[in-house]
Amino acid sequence: MVVSYSQIDKKWANKFIGNTNLTFKKYACFITSIAMLDGRTPLEINKILTDGKAINKDGLLFPAKAADLLGMTYSYKKSNDVFPCICETNHYRKLGIPQHFFTMLDGIKIIDPLGGIKINNPYKIVSYRLFTKDVPA
Repeated sequence: MVVSYSQIDKKWANKFIGNTNLTFKKYACFITSIAMLDGRTPLEINKILTDGKAINKDGLLFPAKAADLLGMTYSYKKSNDVFPCICETNHYRKLGIPQHFFTMLDGIKIIDPLGGIKINNPYKIVSYRLFTKDVPA
């Protein structure tokens, strides 16, 4: 079950990512997308990733380390048929934002962390980031 979250939610929009001065509302699309797959709030995910040193001083997220801390498995792909997943787009590069992440639900529908609502995907996908829950044996 994917939970809808928005990085601009007033509960965390002005909170900082990791130990940086970068705010959720401007920079937390990846963390917010991970939270959607995990089910915990973006603030809870941020704390786990901060405490586990999965976010560096510049706000860069180390996805494999993040997945491990969250009891998930991570993989990076250029093509994908596994859903839900996180997708990367360069849609906003002309505005000086080199990448944006969102949650792809089924190959058509997404939840964009910029608004937290389900819409048809308007973005060109550059890569796929798979975060899957580890299933106990």
